[in-house]
Amino acid sequence: MTTNIFKNAWKLMSLLLLLPAVTLSSCSDDNDEPEAGSSSKYKEVIIEYSASVGNGYADFWDVEVTYTTPGGNTETQKLDTDFNTTYRLNPADEIPTTYVLNITAKPDADAPQPNDDEIYSLAHSYQFTAYGVTESGSKELIGGNIIATESTSSTDGAHIKAAMGTTRQLVDHTYTIQL
Repeated sequence: MTTNIFKNAWKLMSLLLLLPAVTLSSCSDDNDEPEAGSSSKYKEVIIEYSASVGNGYADFWDVEVTYTTPGGNTETQKLDTDFNTTYRLNPADEIPTTYVLNITAKPDADAPQPNDDEIYSLAHSYQFTAYGVTESGSKELIGGNIIATESTSSTDGAHIKAAMGTTRQLVDHTYTIQL
């Protein structure tokens, strides 16, 4: 009988010694999903800007486009008719989550005088789109819009003359991307 007690005690001790090893090995994290807010699920982030103004704005105003660069700063440049730029960002780098796209028409001292009775078209369009590119190469929309927003109006030269001395904010948008 003493032998059975020792055998049973030995089995119990063996089980107790193996239990932590089994428990530790079964607690590994099998979740391959990235943590919330992490951009590691993307191999690349693409930021695309486009903006354009029609001849009515380009002829009678100095038009500028202001946008966010990859470092999170803003840059402003003259917009004659069309503006397009694309940034390809490495998700391992710090990527801004807020982007601006502004189009401003400022008075142009050298602008020609419009004819009072002539009809002019004042048109502009813009688009901001942010994509995350997955390992398989598919694009996921992570911010902005995929349809360009357009605005067109027509007016006579007399109204343009009256408006030429003022600054016109054509676009003033802030976008947030979700990584």
